[in-house]
Amino acid sequence: MNDISKTIGWATRSLNPVVGCTFGCPYCYARRLNDRFHFVKDFSCPVFFPERLKQLSEKKPQVIFMDSMSDIADWKPEWLEAVYKAMVENPQHKYLFLTKRIEQYAKTDYFLWNARRIPKGLDDDNVFFYVGNTVARQDMVPKGTMQSGDFWSIEPILEPIACNFREDTKPKWVIMGSETGNRKGKVIPQREWIESIVKECRAANIPVFMKGSLAKVWGAPLIQEFPW
Repeated sequence: MNDISKTIGWATRSLNPVVGCTFGCPYCYARRLNDRFHFVKDFSCPVFFPERLKQLSEKKPQVIFMDSMSDIADWKPEWLEAVYKAMVENPQHKYLFLTKRIEQYAKTDYFLWNARRIPKGLDDDNVFFYVGNTVARQDMVPKGTMQSGDFWSIEPILEPIACNFREDTKPKWVIMGSETGNRKGKVIPQREWIESIVKECRAANIPVFMKGSLAKVWGAPLIQEFPW
């Protein structure tokens, strides 16, 4: 299952060269999808599908979410290099990645969001990509530059969160969404939690994108802004 753009909103499509994640979030929608459709035998053991990278040759520019079914922190170095090579060959798109373990990802030698360390011979200033950081609880709020990422995905919002933006941790974009599915103990965010995050973003001049999952809490219209 590669294209789930109808459920993303902040990207025009998704592409999953890797399926599987070792993190094990109890609210993980990707694991639920895999349990239903059996993309890989064991979701806790990520699998690389390099043939999917051929889909990047599409000429029409897209905003592509590259790991909706995995966490980039799990990707092996050779997978990262293969994906980046495909991105260099197809600079017409914008590429977005997410991780819940940004410090672990920061230890890799491949396209770090901050210093932008690129494998030798692959550097190309024409490639646009963001690596985002998932922030679902207060203890996940970045406390330094090596934890911040290009954008924050505050989804699911599991409790009130004070972003406490600083110049060295300030993201370029904030995406917000609530937990989906029917998990026992599912958290429905309060409007006050969302208002507080929006207020902080406005003060820091950070664009906000609300996913459709917040419609019942926030109402219409949703704030859906982009950083480009």
